[in-house]
Order: sequence, then C-alpha cells, then structure tokens
Amino acid sequence: MNKQILKLFSSSICLYIISSLFMSVEVNGFYELLSFGLVLTILGLLLRPLLLLITLPLNLLTVGLFSVVNNTILIMLTDKIIKGVKIPSFWLSLLLAVFISWTYRILKQAFPKYATN
Repeated sequence: MNKQILKLFSSSICLYIISSLFMSVEVNGFYELLSFGLVLTILGLLLRPLLLLITLPLNLLTVGLFSVVNNTILIMLTDKIIKGVKIPSFWLSLLLAVFISWTYRILKQAFPKYATN
C-alpha cells in the first residue's frame, strides 16, 4: 500500500512540474492532480501487467526500453479519463512517463521503509 502512495505522489508532483514547464499541458486544479495520480496508479495496477504481456516480444527486443512506451500509453489513457487534465502529444506523455519513473526511483531511495510492501 505504501508503494502505491509513493507512485501516486510522484505522478501527481511530476504532472504539476510538467504543467508548469510546458504551457500546452493543462491541469485545472489540485483535485485533478490527485485524481490523475490515483487513476494512473489504479490503471498501472490493473492494465500494466496485461500491456507488458502483450508487448513482451518488443520488450525483449529492446531490453526493456519499450516499457516506457507502455507507461506512456497508460498516461495517455489516464489523460482521456480525467477531464481536467490535457496532455496534447505523445512526446509530452513520454517525457512525463520518464520523469515519473525517475522521481519514483528517487523517492524509493529517499524513503526506503515506504517502498517496501
């Protein structure tokens, strides 16, 4: 459970930073930030294993780098679900996916007792 809270926090804070850096990324408010993080975490728990299974040959071919594209697909799907968030392009979603994964790794190292479980 604590691991999912770190994922929720990292995805919400990264979306806020990306929306501050790029004017084309729109977030209507704090509620939308939190709901984006929550929906992305839930979709990651439910759909990510299926996406990884479907794209297993590409993942093996690219030595795991294609999993970033899987995360990008989940971000784009979350963008379609949450009405107050607008990420206009695949490339910004890809940048957000990479930024979320880096932030999550940093948070895991900063708070190791919350990353277990």
